Amino acid sequence: MKKFILLFVITFFSCDNMKKNKQTNSDPNDIEYVDLIGEFPRKDLSNVLYSSWFDKNYENYSVDKVTADKIKKYISRDLKIKVVMGTWCSDSRENVPSFFKLIDYLNIKDKNIDLIGLDINKENPNGDEITYEIINVPTFIFYKKDKEINRIVEITLESFEKDILKIALDEAKAIVEEDISFCKNIGLNGLKIIEEIFNKKKNTVNILTHCNAG
Repeated sequence: MKKFILLFVITFFSCDNMKKNKQTNSDPNDIEYVDLIGEFPRKDLSNVLYSSWFDKNYENYSVDKVTADKIKKYISRDLKIKVVMGTWCSDSRENVPSFFKLIDYLNIKDKNIDLIGLDINKENPNGDEITYEIINVPTFIFYKKDKEINRIVEITLESFEKDILKIALDEAKAIVEEDISFCKNIGLNGLKIIEEIFNKKKNTVNILTHCNAG
């Protein structure tokens, strides 16, 4: 299945080139600031250490509902998305809340989303930066039946809605092409069997076809 990767590399002012210093004044109660490292649930972003930027950017993002409604036609239950981010990273702080605003509108369940945090060097003890070939954060990796079909790296090419719609359409086209190939091969294999029967009988071959449209 053809894989299209949406890559946009920023040379300046990106999380790849600007390593942010850890903030120690994020919590009004003077709790020491720590980044989220490794796998973590979405609810952790509601912690007072991160909620200031997450809640603000979530609320400020306006979902393109016209495009999002088109995405709904192609969303399947086996769609999984892995989000690799850095809570220290300005792009992650801006784009991850926007992503979740759209995900909530699409009614994609939290169980279909995996969150992974990397440190300021874009690493974690599990080596996820190697496993998932992470260059920049945030990276949004889309899977269907546990197979990667595409990814959005750091920022969108147009918008989350339009980029995800393109991913969905590309996947839908790939499925159609695969089905056409399967049906053609079924026909070719069936033709061989019919020819073998005809050559033996030297007479008309009666065929009963059954189509399972479900």
